[in-house]
Amino acid sequence: MTAMPKEKPAALFTGQTIRDALVLLDTWRTGAVVFLGANGRVAGLVTDGDLRRALIQGRELTDAVSEIWTAEPQCVMAQATIVERHELLLRRRLKHLIVLDDDGRFLELQTAAEVEQLYAINPRRCPVVVMAGGLGTRLLPLTEATPKPMLMLGREPLLERILKQLIAQGFQEFFFSVRYLKEQIIDYFGDGDPWGVSIRYLVEEDQAGGTGGALALLPELRSRHLLVLNGDLLTDIDFRTLIAFHDTQKYAATMVVREVESQIPYGVVRVDGSRFLRLEEKPKQDYFINAGIYALDSTCLTRLPGRAFDMPNLFARLSADGSVCGVYEHRGDWIDIGTREQLERARARLA
Repeated sequence: MTAMPKEKPAALFTGQTIRDALVLLDTWRTGAVVFLGANGRVAGLVTDGDLRRALIQGRELTDAVSEIWTAEPQCVMAQATIVERHELLLRRRLKHLIVLDDDGRFLELQTAAEVEQLYAINPRRCPVVVMAGGLGTRLLPLTEATPKPMLMLGREPLLERILKQLIAQGFQEFFFSVRYLKEQIIDYFGDGDPWGVSIRYLVEEDQAGGTGGALALLPELRSRHLLVLNGDLLTDIDFRTLIAFHDTQKYAATMVVREVESQIPYGVVRVDGSRFLRLEEKPKQDYFINAGIYALDSTCLTRLPGRAFDMPNLFARLSADGSVCGVYEHRGDWIDIGTREQLERARARLA
């Protein structure tokens, strides 16, 4: 999980006293204080319980806080899912978790209450729309007689692998958007009973309907949130954590993004008008791309235009109307199976 979390306070340790820790604790109201070394790495954690016990035992307010802190507190990497964090808190009986970035530096302090709140978001109450109606033209001739989501990955179709991944994470209600060779998908999955879930179908008649064309076919939903994803993805994303992030940030819509690096194959000349500034030889540029996975508030469905459109158009429309949309960065595995090369890559990954 790498989701651009809200910053939580931490103090640079320069010999603070117990009194200083008490002041910080009263200011931040987090129940704990994280102290950092000069390199941004965690030096120690002091909780309100540590401070109370220290004072009861006769410690002076002028004593160094390093004498009572936990020198190696429990930390997790930012990629840890809400489920993993929740299990760790229960197993260790902790009240706080320190989250670190990829370089092992402090990122945020999470309380057990915050983790519990996120964990309580039940995926059973979140319907899933899987877009499985594409023509798969870049995969011809493999898709002449087989819809792309039904291409085999190992011993099962890609769409079944996606379905099982979502079921394993607790999702129970599914809508498959189908169009091209739709009978193969409907005949294979039926109503979802063999998998113990509910599957209904959004049959697209307009080939130019886009993602929004499918969403417009949804019945009235009682759920607060909706998960939407393309049916040609192989990814290890934790969808529960995505929904939890979306809910916590109170976004109208959240788009999963991937950071990619592109290198310009030429020397780039930087100028100011006609004045030469510098030459950058084959510079690299990082940017985010759309990963084809979205969390939506169900109220977004009332904002669908009466015409064909794609998800980026919905985000643009929501933003223009004043709604706040967000992004969730996924740094784990992700393959968009749109070409023969990507299909073989996915198959090799699962071999």
